Amino acid sequence: MLKASFKTKLSMPLLFQSTNGESPAVNLRDALLNGQAPDRGLYLPEHFPRLTSAEIAAFAGMPYHEIAFRVLSRYTSGIIPDGDLAAMCREAYDFNIPLEKIHDRVFLMRLDQGPTASFKDFAALMMARPESHHIDRHQRRHGCGCGPCFPQSSGRAGHCPFPDYRGQ
Repeated sequence: MLKASFKTKLSMPLLFQSTNGESPAVNLRDALLNGQAPDRGLYLPEHFPRLTSAEIAAFAGMPYHEIAFRVLSRYTSGIIPDGDLAAMCREAYDFNIPLEKIHDRVFLMRLDQGPTASFKDFAALMMARPESHHIDRHQRRHGCGCGPCFPQSSGRAGHCPFPDYRGQ
């Protein structure tokens, strides 16, 4: 098999495989809409995109939503347009996320600063957006009234962090 160039790899959608290994790999859109692989496994990327040292160093001067966009775009390439993803990140992370200096070059990111004061806000607030993006596109394309996917939770973290999903 010929080795693809780095640029080609970035433009091709990343595939996600089941942790049980009995289902075919799917793109991000299908993984989000399926929720769980047919073999009841969880979807994981076939590989984890790498960031260079220079890219990581550049994060020091960026707001959290921009860092989230730069990292997530490695997983959404070819599936969610960059402009849409950047808007999702800005909307999801529209609150202050402080870093507290612990010692020398050791910092603590305060993940308890979201709407529900739970670290789960950081993943949950973002996950609702790509799901809604693809559900809306599916409904427009097929003219169906398929209901939205509701994020699952153990219920221990308090109220739902998704304003659009509360009370539904």
